[in-house]
Order: sequence, then structure tokens, then C-alpha cells
Amino acid sequence: MESHKVFLFLLTLFPSLLSATPDINTVGELDALQSQITWYKALSARNKAKDEVGLTGSLDRSPTMSIKPDPIPRITKMIGHGKSLSVRLRFPDGTEMTRKKGDAIPGGFTLTQVSLDEVVITDSEGKKTLLTEVTP
Repeated sequence: MESHKVFLFLLTLFPSLLSATPDINTVGELDALQSQITWYKALSARNKAKDEVGLTGSLDRSPTMSIKPDPIPRITKMIGHGKSLSVRLRFPDGTEMTRKKGDAIPGGFTLTQVSLDEVVITDSEGKKTLLTEVTP
């Protein structure tokens, strides 16, 4: 049932699949189509997971890894007011997330201070780092 829904979803995105379907004459061609469906299901699940944790950015490529990236994010935006203030952070790899005081930050940090005056993260050893804004 699930693969049927994915196929219908793909047909809405790629109407050319509908005209291509009668051309599937071999098991190999069917296998190729099923591989595409599996790929799009995995991509959809990845996009959903990223949305759930507040990450944005290009979702159609594999994540890039560097040897030792600087894990310190920059501030892109302050959201909310008073005690419900959150901060939008951009990491060196281009990913972004919105977090509030007390939330964990990738790289082993915790967001310990969120105010209009300053945003501070603290590592597991208690070292505090004042975050700065993204420069245009």
C-alpha cells in the first residue's frame, strides 16, 4: 500500500512517468523504477526528519564532511520576545536550526543564554562562548 502512495506521489511530480509506465517490459526496467521509488522515499524521510529538528538547506545531496569542522554557529535571527525568545543559528556547513535556552547544540554544546544582548553556548567542560551574528 505504501509503495502505491509513493508511486502516485511521484506521478504528480513527474507526469512523464505515467507515459513511461507502458514501456516497462522487463524485470530490469521494473527494478530500476522500484529503485527510483526507494530513493524518493528515503529522500522524503530525510526531508521530514530535517524539518522535525529545524534544519534547512539543500536536501537533495548527501551531507558533506570535513576533517575537523568548526562547530561554532553564528546567529542569523532572533525570534519571539520576552521569555519565549529563540535564536536561529547557522553552522559552518550551511545548516540552520532554531533553538531556545537549554537546548542542545551540535558539537556538544548547550544554549545557556538567549537574550537580545547576548547568546551564549557552553561546552561539556563549562567553557562559555559568546555567539556573533552572521556577516552579510
